Amino acid sequence: MGEAEPKRDLPPGASPISGLPPPVHTRWKKGQSGNPGGRPKGESLVALMRRVLEREHNGRPLMEVLAERLVKEALAGKFPFAKEVLDRVEGKVQDKLEVSGPMTVKVVYDDERPAQ
Repeated sequence: MGEAEPKRDLPPGASPISGLPPPVHTRWKKGQSGNPGGRPKGESLVALMRRVLEREHNGRPLMEVLAERLVKEALAGKFPFAKEVLDRVEGKVQDKLEVSGPMTVKVVYDDERPAQ
């Protein structure tokens, strides 16, 4: 393994790359936010999809049409659709891990080296 680089003492606000503070004209003023406008306002994808699914198609809510289609595809033997229906209705199956035999846990701290 290579040797660690020596740490340098940097002035407050200095860049860890150049070691120099940013020019005065580019620094933020005290109390000034780095993102004054915040996150742009707008509708999330989930909100948009919910709004679309509330629409009707031939007098029926799209959400109902979609659910019916998922069930029909599952009944036709299409496994991904069956899995999706079961995951939605019964909840996803948890992975079970079985561990047998004795277990040993060894904790090594960064500043210590394991015994040889």
